[in-house]
Amino acid sequence: MLEKIAATVFVFGLLVFVHELGHFITAKLTGMRVDEFAIGFGPRLVHFRYGETVYSIRLIPLGGFNDIAGMAADDNDAGDRGYCRKPILSRMIVILAGSAMNFILPIILFFGIFSLPGCRRRILRLFLARCLQIILLHRRGSWRTTASLRLMGSPSRRGRRWWTPFAQTMERFR
Repeated sequence: MLEKIAATVFVFGLLVFVHELGHFITAKLTGMRVDEFAIGFGPRLVHFRYGETVYSIRLIPLGGFNDIAGMAADDNDAGDRGYCRKPILSRMIVILAGSAMNFILPIILFFGIFSLPGCRRRILRLFLARCLQIILLHRRGSWRTTASLRLMGSPSRRGRRWWTPFAQTMERFR
């Protein structure tokens, strides 16, 4: 039970970290002042200052934030380096960067896992078989695997290399 909780906190923390890192990197690249980069909410557990930014880990690991100076126009003490003083394109890039990083992370993890020796062939076959199964079932409107396989017919000679592992994997999902 404790392992599941720790794994959940780790994965959620990784997602939050990557998301906030996207905002942070683009804010710095566009010349905005970032006062704090934090993972978690509540009181600080650990923090340090590097340059003008305070980096902190907080008590409740359910999110994170970047304190970018000048997010409110009336509270801009950063001058030209404030968020509100930057062009709209720069502001849009900073806001969208978090979501973009969450989109990029699974792609990096996917290719990272498949670059490991020994994992590539077996996992790739299972992944492709499962994707094809979902596509077939969705297209045919049928939740019976064997019926979907029969509707596809037999593959060409060139396609038999992947068809046999696919058909074997499909039999396991029945």
